[in-house]
Amino acid sequence: MKGKILTIFLALALACTCVFGACDRTTEDGSGNGHANTSQIDDGAHYAADVLHKVNVRETDMPFVTDKETEYSIAAASDARAQTAATFIANHLYGATGARVSVEDAGSVSAGDLYSGKYIVLGDETLFKAAGLSMPQEDLGYTGYYIKTLGDDVFIMEDSGFGFGYEHAARAFLNAVVGFEIYSIDMVKYTKSGATMPEMDIVEKPDFEIHRLGFTASVNEAYAFGSDGGNQMFIPIGGEEWHNTLNYLPYDTYGAEHPLWYESRARQLCVTAHGDADELKEMQETVADIVIDYLDANPDKLIITFTQEDNVYVCGCDECTRLKQKYGTDAAAYVIFTNKIAELVDAHYAELGAERDYLLMNFAYQMTEQPPVENAGGEWKAIDDEVILHDKTGVYIASTVADYSKSFYDEANAVPREQIEGWRALTDNMFIWLYQTNFSWYMLPHNTFEATLETYRFCKSLDMVQVNQLGQYSGMPSPTGFHRFKSYLDSQAMFNVNLSYAEIADKFFANYFGPAEEPMRKFYDELVAYMDYLCETDPENVNGKMHCNDHQAKYWPKQLLNHWLAYIDEAYALIAPLEASDPALYEVLYDHINIESLFPRYALIEFYSATYPLAEDRAMKISFRDDIRLLNNTYVWEWNSFRGVMNYTFEELFASWGVA
Repeated sequence: MKGKILTIFLALALACTCVFGACDRTTEDGSGNGHANTSQIDDGAHYAADVLHKVNVRETDMPFVTDKETEYSIAAASDARAQTAATFIANHLYGATGARVSVEDAGSVSAGDLYSGKYIVLGDETLFKAAGLSMPQEDLGYTGYYIKTLGDDVFIMEDSGFGFGYEHAARAFLNAVVGFEIYSIDMVKYTKSGATMPEMDIVEKPDFEIHRLGFTASVNEAYAFGSDGGNQMFIPIGGEEWHNTLNYLPYDTYGAEHPLWYESRARQLCVTAHGDADELKEMQETVADIVIDYLDANPDKLIITFTQEDNVYVCGCDECTRLKQKYGTDAAAYVIFTNKIAELVDAHYAELGAERDYLLMNFAYQMTEQPPVENAGGEWKAIDDEVILHDKTGVYIASTVADYSKSFYDEANAVPREQIEGWRALTDNMFIWLYQTNFSWYMLPHNTFEATLETYRFCKSLDMVQVNQLGQYSGMPSPTGFHRFKSYLDSQAMFNVNLSYAEIADKFFANYFGPAEEPMRKFYDELVAYMDYLCETDPENVNGKMHCNDHQAKYWPKQLLNHWLAYIDEAYALIAPLEASDPALYEVLYDHINIESLFPRYALIEFYSATYPLAEDRAMKISFRDDIRLLNNTYVWEWNSFRGVMNYTFEELFASWGVA
């Protein structure tokens, strides 16, 4: 990709000479390859060593599907996750081959049946052992899996006890048998015929045990991408996974009797109960009882969160102030509180002679981002033992100060990097919440593309359990600014951080845009190169932070926007023959291109409306309105920190344009 950059800048210079007159990105070797982040991505400096991807697939002549018929059936364990994975496999085998593969309850299949029939055994331990198989020695964690061909049967197993590994195993099986690849919910490819059943010996687990992509259009799409978008691991408290401390202890329920449980405005809890020992004990016991109730009601789920409300209100009582002064952060009080909750929960199950596997997660967010650590001889360590996290608790880090246009290895992110490394000194159970959109301006692209892979490698170096990328998830089924590429990149790189960024991009553009690949790739490459330039020349306003002030005409010259729209027109022309030969594919590709047209069209209307004749201006607005409605997008932004307005809708925007 680096070799394209000089060409990109020449093309952009021709399109918009005034913009790049002062843009000299020549490197020390004089090459002019100023695409700074790309050289960080593919140089291998931060590749992960501790990964498990033992994938051995050998093609055979063993028949699988012939003339849309197969002798195979799926014998799946009766639990819901095994059944879901079996149905997923059957549906995609039908999509790839036209063969209907039946799904049977494995309980109705005997060991003898394995010799007389052909089975894909999914999750049934009895049949697995009857075949003489045992699980591999490697630690498969919560979402790893084992796929083994034995004779003409295939066995698919996971080892968590929760069934979390079946989703990834189903994808791996389909990839081996029919070449399953998903680029979006409406663009699934099968690169193999499925005529034969390969011999498989796969021992694998994702580099991050839990994934959540920044954007997926549906739960079905999330599942197909291998993302926990369906929240299969998390237990919501009062319907909320995040910002839920007041769901545990609603003020209306407990406030009158226990005012010390709340900070003065009752917008957050006071997790020290204002220093009152009796009140704190009752508060902890109440929360522990609630945690136990939710764990008992959700035996198939692993993670429960105790996460502060989404505001910056901080309790200023004497005890909270004392702890903050002692530890240098408001986070210490939450760590101490949840450590006690875990002790009480474990004691409850111990009394029953049982053990419950779970993780109780705190937030490191806003006022709690700083860990209670100190640096000793270049290494982070806990200030004292009281703030070392219990082995059943963990920290969910959500850095609000990071610049996501740069990786966490970059010195621009030294502060969040040190905070994250500090938390690693306190716990093995680290989750991270990253951000890949500008929540103030959904309609503008946000330059987090190339830094993402290196950030994932940083997270892997600290053995993080989950990566959660937050993008335009709310009311935006068709986000613009190549947000769809981010989802594909996430799905690939969260699974294997050692993949090549360039190869991921090549696969996505070739498949997601089909015949329109070339102009859409040119558009993307030029856009990223230009945004790199903006991030370097005006980092205060244009960056990769959650809110950046780039909604200004000076950053988006009219001639440049029209130059990119010319690529859109070229893309439409390239798919035009499909309208007659394959109308279904044409509609899908048309929508993919149309989505990416939204950004430059919006920018032209917002910044240059007055430069068009009234009739042309109105026609542009109506055309944009109709496409937004066709694509079912709702919000122009979620929370605009520059205008102080939440959840601003397109219908409100259209009303302001006079085209509602």
